[in-house]
Formats: sequence, C-alpha cells, structure tokens
Amino acid sequence: MKTLVIDTDRAIMDAVSAIFCKKGGCDWAEDGEKGLDMIKSAFKQGQPYDLIVLEIVLPEVSGYTIIKEVRNLELNMNISPIDEVKIIVLTYRSDEPTLLQAFRNGATGWVSKPIDPTALEAKINKLHWWS
Repeated sequence: MKTLVIDTDRAIMDAVSAIFCKKGGCDWAEDGEKGLDMIKSAFKQGQPYDLIVLEIVLPEVSGYTIIKEVRNLELNMNISPIDEVKIIVLTYRSDEPTLLQAFRNGATGWVSKPIDPTALEAKINKLHWWS
C-alpha cells in the first residue's frame, strides 16, 4: 500500500508514518504544495497513492484543495470510485462546516487530533481494503 502523509507537525507525521510504513511505501510532505506535486507526479507515473492522510489547514495549498484536485485527476483518468484514493483528514477542527467541506470535496473519512494511532488504524480498517 502506497501512502502519503501531508502535515506540518513532524511528530504527527512520524506517528502516522510509523503505522503505514509497515504496510508498504510511505512518503510525507510538510506543506500542501509539495504534497500536491507528489500526488500529481504519482498519477503521471501511473502509480497513484492508495491512501492520503492529510491536515486540512496547510501552508501553500489547503487540504480542501488537495482533496478536490485528487478527485479531479481521478475523474480525468476515468478511475472508478471503487479504485479511488482513500483520503483521511486529520484535523483539530471538528466543527460541522469543516468536516462537511472535506466530505463535499471527496474525503473518505476523518480523525481528530491529537492522533490516537489505534483509532486511526481502526478507521482505515473500516475501509475494508486494508489489513
């Protein structure tokens, strides 16, 4: 499983990466622009990420924009919803408008910060494609 973690907090990136690096390839980016560049490059190479875990509030490019861009790339490449990238939002902001916007843009799920690695792993397991 190829995973990308996008977050400005190095401790969170390390904790999340520790879970997913055991399961396969794991990359990370500390800002939205770098993360989006990595996503576009992966699509261009024909090897998109299986999972993207990202913060909504990012410098350069917001998590909302990244989610929307991923879904547009998939649409343009005729990737079926079953094969789409799973996108989990990490955020301190658990207010309804924030989460609604993330899901409207195409997020698959969310986990609140501070991160509980067990809760995050359980959330991913509920997607039924990772074990």
